[in-house]
Amino acid sequence: MTGHKGVSSIFLFVFSNDDAGSGDVGMFYELLNFLRRHNVRGNFFVVPTPGGKPMTDEWRQALGLAIDDGHMLEMHGLTHSSPAGCEFGITPPFVLDVMKDGRKTVRERRAEIEKELTVVKIGERLKKGLDAFKRSLNVIPKGFRSPCLAVHENMFLALKGNGFVFDSSIAINTGGWRYISKHQGLKYLNREYVDLDGWAKGISAKPYMHGCGLVEVPILSEYTWYLRERDVERQLDVALDDLDRVRKAKGVFVALSHYYAMTGEYSAGLKVYEKLFNLAKQKGAEFVTMEEAVKQVPP
Repeated sequence: MTGHKGVSSIFLFVFSNDDAGSGDVGMFYELLNFLRRHNVRGNFFVVPTPGGKPMTDEWRQALGLAIDDGHMLEMHGLTHSSPAGCEFGITPPFVLDVMKDGRKTVRERRAEIEKELTVVKIGERLKKGLDAFKRSLNVIPKGFRSPCLAVHENMFLALKGNGFVFDSSIAINTGGWRYISKHQGLKYLNREYVDLDGWAKGISAKPYMHGCGLVEVPILSEYTWYLRERDVERQLDVALDDLDRVRKAKGVFVALSHYYAMTGEYSAGLKVYEKLFNLAKQKGAEFVTMEEAVKQVPP
């Protein structure tokens, strides 16, 4: 597997994938095989108790193989089943827009949601997740990604207080989700996106130290959400534009994906990544895990 050489000559590339531990494990194996063929390691953000239930033996076996292949396992919420994704924070508008009634749910239930987002209550959920992670996988994760990228200041404080080293829940480019909205015909949306360049102002293209002493590893975007063959070149163009901007900044390109939305019937997503991996290597990218990227952040 491609490893960290110590000093990046140009820029770093991190592959990350969400929701392992839940869903169809066969699709997860399809992604593992794909990454093995391309000699790429990554970070899997694992749901420790999907839907509030213990992880199955099938998933424990699959994730053990991922470890053997050199991938890193991080924590992805606790159950991943809160209203509108608000298990550890408030889901951002660009993600709510790809959920039916997402904005409405948060608007109507915000006070109820906020009551569950104290440092103490978030810390309790983190402890439950860490215990489940240890029992199921004999791993203590260093990193965290909130379900649906829902964040709250108390989440960062609780993460730091429970021994996490880094978080990866902040998106640099919201345009990927806007492409989902625009090109997949989500009829319940009340808005038509015109400007798909969603690069947020003030977010670094490199991991940085959060105010609470936790490292934030920003995500670029989601590029492969239930694609068809006709979508491959369009989504590749979005990813390459981000890649070139990160390369110029000598930053870290963190790709976000979901194993079930890029395999099986929707394996066009793997074609996007096959081309993206090859082009990134041609452009001088060094493929690393988040743990390796985080080591470059000054203390």
